[in-house]
Amino acid sequence: MATTRTLAETETGLETTISDVLDDYQLSLHASGRSTNTRTVYTLALRYLDAFLGERGMPRTLAGIRREHIEAWLASLRDQGRAPATVSVYHRSLQPFWRWTIEEGFITDSPMRHVARPIVPEKPAPTLTDDQLRALLKAREGRGFEDVRDTAITRLMIDTGCRRGEVAGLTVDDVVIDVKAGRGAVTVLGKGRRQRSVPFGTKTALAIRRYQKARDGHAQAKATDRLWLSYRGALTGDAIMQMLQRRGDKAGISGLHPHMLRHTFAHRWQAAGESELDLMQLAGWKSPAMLRRYASSAAMERAHAAHARLGLGDGGLPPSCSVGTAAKGSSVQPLATAMTRVSSW
Repeated sequence: MATTRTLAETETGLETTISDVLDDYQLSLHASGRSTNTRTVYTLALRYLDAFLGERGMPRTLAGIRREHIEAWLASLRDQGRAPATVSVYHRSLQPFWRWTIEEGFITDSPMRHVARPIVPEKPAPTLTDDQLRALLKAREGRGFEDVRDTAITRLMIDTGCRRGEVAGLTVDDVVIDVKAGRGAVTVLGKGRRQRSVPFGTKTALAIRRYQKARDGHAQAKATDRLWLSYRGALTGDAIMQMLQRRGDKAGISGLHPHMLRHTFAHRWQAAGESELDLMQLAGWKSPAMLRRYASSAAMERAHAAHARLGLGDGGLPPSCSVGTAAKGSSVQPLATAMTRVSSW
């Protein structure tokens, strides 16, 4: 009498490893419209996991990998000093792969099913001060092509809060500048391939106009429609990150990364008391979850500002005002008025 075997017991499930199917999985991700960055992160996590299993002598076949093996890998990442947010990203990156292996018939149950999502402690996102922003913009003042280009990129990221991948992907036609109004906007392709228009101000418009004129005479100008050029061709997101790190080092800002400019944009917007819905639209967020994370730094600054205004330990409350009650007739200076200032940078 013939015995019916489950898919997990078939030759495919027993002998196939992660590396064996990685190319097919990447093709599937591409076909489903996943961005280049997403595909890179997903496959990098799988390569790291596969290498870890091999080094530790653990099962590497799809049918042999279990919950405890994945948990051991995640634990090793924490032991290496990886940030909790990074470990969480790797955890999330594995989920789609195991769903795909089930759909393809390699296994019948995901080893991720009971793997708990790593806890990421909430902490204020790092932001830059006005003085640091000025120093960053002065770090590479000059008339050379790279100086003009880097200044335009830096101002655009400060002014719009766009992600580095969004900025790197801009084409010449994605930028519109209204000379009479002294303002402009860029059309970017964000996460989930969602398109949005993000405005920028006068100083950014001027910096981009200067760059556009310099770009017209560049050797690579006709080779690509991408906005930002290097001597090799289109400037990549990684090149933008490296450029900002160099400028940050020169400006005395250690550990500067592109997302810090996005943090700063969101922080300043919220600290000025502007609409959170407008911020979500400009930043390209579908969920308010990211808004809450970015809000933490602004909330802390608001709390410090309120404490300074009240002077609770310096006789700031009237004698008749007991703890837990508000002073009659008192008024608190509106946040936007208290924090709005003209920036010279």
